[in-house]
Amino acid sequence: MRNKTIRQMTLDALFIAIIGLMVVFPQVGMITIGPFASLTLIPIPVLIGARLLNWQRGLVYGLAFGIGSWILALTRAVTPTDILFQNPLTSILPRAIFGLVAGLAYALLKTIKKS
Repeated sequence: MRNKTIRQMTLDALFIAIIGLMVVFPQVGMITIGPFASLTLIPIPVLIGARLLNWQRGLVYGLAFGIGSWILALTRAVTPTDILFQNPLTSILPRAIFGLVAGLAYALLKTIKKS
């Protein structure tokens, strides 16, 4: 039981650190395309974590993605649309729901595949 807890904490720290690094370094996780748009690659670790682990971990990683996006919009707004993401309801909540839905979708696909 203890080894499982330590493994879970280690994987959580790893995925949250990857998400944090992708948020902090410009042009790694949030790539600015022109003056009005940006592309994000951060959902990739969220999807991988939700797939490999479970929907609870997907929710945690989505929440980390949302908090990072919110902090980024507050501190380093690049495009005019970043002002919209200064509201936690538009930055944190949808990303947390994204991680939750990704984990639940993978769990549903797993149960459909078994039957």
